[in-house]
Amino acid sequence: TVAAFGLTVTLVWLYVEIIRVLAILRGED
Repeated sequence: TVAAFGLTVTLVWLYVEIIRVLAILRGED
């Protein structure tokens, strides 16, 4: 369904954002 697809996209986006932030914080260390 469209709702399930949207939820999956949101979860993937959140995962990518968290990884990106962690990488930035690790780089500034």
